Amino acid sequence: MRSGTGAGPFIRDTVVHLNSISTSPYCRKVLIAAAELGLNDRIEVREGYGKENPLGKVPALVISDERIIVDSRVICAFLQTLNPKRLLVPDDCTGKFDALTIEALADGIMDACLIRMNGGGPRSREHPLQRHKVECALDYFEKIWPRHEAELQIGQIAAIAALSYLDLRFAEENWRSSRPRLAAWYAVCLKRETIRTYVR
Repeated sequence: MRSGTGAGPFIRDTVVHLNSISTSPYCRKVLIAAAELGLNDRIEVREGYGKENPLGKVPALVISDERIIVDSRVICAFLQTLNPKRLLVPDDCTGKFDALTIEALADGIMDACLIRMNGGGPRSREHPLQRHKVECALDYFEKIWPRHEAELQIGQIAAIAALSYLDLRFAEENWRSSRPRLAAWYAVCLKRETIRTYVR
């Protein structure tokens, strides 16, 4: 991509491929962001890790044989350039860093959950430190919620991906029980068409 040309013209009429695993919260985050940006028809999902990302991780957005974009934050930032009229990150300073902070915390929840799932030991799911991180982040969300607009921002999209992964892998821990405001907000979000497609 030449400097200054912008991402839009670069793939204006191109369908790109997303290497994705259906249970990955990071992939779900990217897919919801794409749906909110109205870009579903521009992305062909390929189930699996693929060979393009040298780290062997998902999500990976395959633009061409020579070009890939990796990491959910970077992919979402790229997708934003394809629809600059629908802002996932507010353009005012306070709103921007609030949204990015919520995104970072939600990504941290996903990180902690994956460590618990992939720790390798028979008691890895009980990992007390990682579970404590998740609980603290959820408690923080409960304290600041509802901080959302009619249109979802990137932080809320990441939070939805994180909460849906908790439901998938750690339903028995019932994150909703002590967080009624967060639970009520999430229940409303699940009615959105852009969410229902990817969160069941």
